[in-house]
Amino acid sequence: MINEKDEFLHEYLNNEYWRESYYYNFMAPDDNIFGVCTYGIMPEVMEAHYLISVWIKGKLKFFADHLKIEEFVLNPIADLQMEIKEPLKKILMQYTNTKRKFKLEFTFNGRTPIYKYKGWKFNEILEQEHYEQSGELKGKIQIKDSVYDFIALGQRDHSWGIRDWVRIDNWFWVSAQFKDMAINCWVVKIQDTKRIDGFIATDDQVIPLKEVHVNDQYENGQKVPVSSEIRLVSEDNMEYLLKTRRLYHLVLPQTSKKGYSEIFETISTFNINNRNEIGHGVVEYLKKF
Repeated sequence: MINEKDEFLHEYLNNEYWRESYYYNFMAPDDNIFGVCTYGIMPEVMEAHYLISVWIKGKLKFFADHLKIEEFVLNPIADLQMEIKEPLKKILMQYTNTKRKFKLEFTFNGRTPIYKYKGWKFNEILEQEHYEQSGELKGKIQIKDSVYDFIALGQRDHSWGIRDWVRIDNWFWVSAQFKDMAINCWVVKIQDTKRIDGFIATDDQVIPLKEVHVNDQYENGQKVPVSSEIRLVSEDNMEYLLKTRRLYHLVLPQTSKKGYSEIFETISTFNINNRNEIGHGVVEYLKKF
C-alpha cells in the first residue's frame, strides 16, 4: 500500500541506474495548452535531470538539463521546485528559467484514488515501485510579458528504483483524461517477457486492468505511430476500446555504453467506446535500437 511517506524520498540501492522520479502532465484543450514535466534524481552518481515541455497554441517551449547535485534531497534543482501541500492529494510545482524569461507554476489536486503498479521485477533492468494518480490542475505560464492561465486535467506518477532505459526492448504507456474517468495502461517487454498494468479510474474507485492489447498505425515510414487502438479488459470484466490520435510529439534519446533507445512522448486525443466526448492525454513509446 502507498502511504503519505511514499510521496517523499526513499532509501536507495548502490546502483547507478537507481533513481527517484516525479512526472506530471496536463491537458487544457480549451486553452490550447498541453504540457509534460518530469525530473529524476540519481543518488548513487549524484546527478539529476529534468524535462519541461509545454505546447501553447501549437508552439513548443522546451527546457531540459542534466546536472551534478550536491545532496540527495527532494528539490536538488534550483529552477524546479515541488512542494507537497497535502500528501496523496495536493502538490505545487514551479519551474523558472530566468535566462529565457519563462515560468510555469501549477497546483495538482488529485481527483482519483492512488493506484500502485504491481511492481514487476526485471533483475538489474527494471526494479521499481510506481504509483499513478489523475488530477485537476490550475496553473499559469509566463513568457516574457505574456501570461497564460489554464485549467486542466492531467496525470502524475512517482517511481523509485532501478530503470535502465537502453535494456528495455519496448514500452507503451498511456494516460487518458476524460471528464468522468481516467484510463491508464502500461505494456513493457524485456528479454521476451511481456507485462501489463493499468487501471480505469473514476472519482471514488480504481479498477485494475487484466488485459491490454495494442494495435499501432504508422504513416509514411515514421517511427512514431500516428494512432493506436487499444483493447482493454478490467478485472470486473468490462471491455473498453480506446482509440488514440497523435497531436504533438517529442523524441527523447537515451544513450549509455550498453546501447541506445528512444522515447517518443506524444500529446494525443482519445475516444473511448465510440462516445461523443474527446479526451486528451499522453501516449509514450519506448523503443530499443
